[in-house]
Amino acid sequence: MHSPIPATPKNMSLESASHLVILQHGLLGSKHDFDRFAQLFRTHLEEADDLVYIHAAESNGSGFFRTFDGIDQGGERLATEIQQVATQMPQLQKLSMIGHSLGGLYNRYCIGVLFSRGFFDKIEPMVGDVFAFIL
Repeated sequence: MHSPIPATPKNMSLESASHLVILQHGLLGSKHDFDRFAQLFRTHLEEADDLVYIHAAESNGSGFFRTFDGIDQGGERLATEIQQVATQMPQLQKLSMIGHSLGGLYNRYCIGVLFSRGFFDKIEPMVGDVFAFIL
């Protein structure tokens, strides 16, 4: 069993990042599902112009059956978690979301919730793709 890999470098703080990347796991998953992906992502972003903070979502993985109570409930929890993280990011300008399987549905629902809460009045959503590819 591997030990968890931090999703964000120790020298990257919430206070300095301008781009928040959310990783949302799928059915019966946990924030650790993206550990290796986050490490690769971080490595490739070292030279990026944006200061990126990678956050593996926890709100839908704290209980074994937490992913069974509906896409609307999961999307609401995720939106609240994103807003909590965003309040700690005074430089935040951009939001990207990556979801695996059910996590993609949570993300799509969450975007609507964030929009209705006025989150995108100040934050630019990044254009995504609904197709999945194997790395």
